[in-house]
Amino acid sequence: MPSGITYKPIKTWSAAQTATDELAGLEPHQKLILLSDGSLTLELEILTDCKIRAEVIRTGTSEIAAPDAGYLDVELNCKALKRTVWLIASGKRLVYAHTVIPLKNVDAGILEAIEKTPEEPLGRIFLEKGVFFTKDKLEIAAIRCAEAAEGLGVKKDAPLFARRCILTNKANGGKSMKAAVIEVFSPDIVPCGPSRTGP
Repeated sequence: MPSGITYKPIKTWSAAQTATDELAGLEPHQKLILLSDGSLTLELEILTDCKIRAEVIRTGTSEIAAPDAGYLDVELNCKALKRTVWLIASGKRLVYAHTVIPLKNVDAGILEAIEKTPEEPLGRIFLEKGVFFTKDKLEIAAIRCAEAAEGLGVKKDAPLFARRCILTNKANGGKSMKAAVIEVFSPDIVPCGPSRTGP
């Protein structure tokens, strides 16, 4: 999925490598933000020339839901860390991000860092801990998400660009650490105009 926030794709999710129509009209740097397999935190810092912080909306550990278990290919009802944040620069909200991390293969030091420094984006914590991910199943869509729209101060049915993927790290003694992520972008970062709302 990942689940945890409520949203509805306006059309369908498109694989990043075939999302030509969805990306039409965007500037090169806007396409890069959506398609990059690098650290979003670092890319936002380069774009804004500001340090990125996380504004935590909710976080906690609970059993993983069926949609997320299927998406991540993990056991149903295993424990997972679920975290929803705004990535902000100088107080301005840029990206609404929800992450689901099954705890099975997560290093205790990473969990401690997340708990002790909630204002740090996960991307920075992972980099500092030497945890490097590949992005699998990267998909892009225009969506409607009332909670993200409210946080951005736009109409609740405003179209917003989003991407979702699975982060995978296999450097932990051969064990695979996974995370499901969905990121909803402010139109100030990646504009999503009326032409993307469909018929």
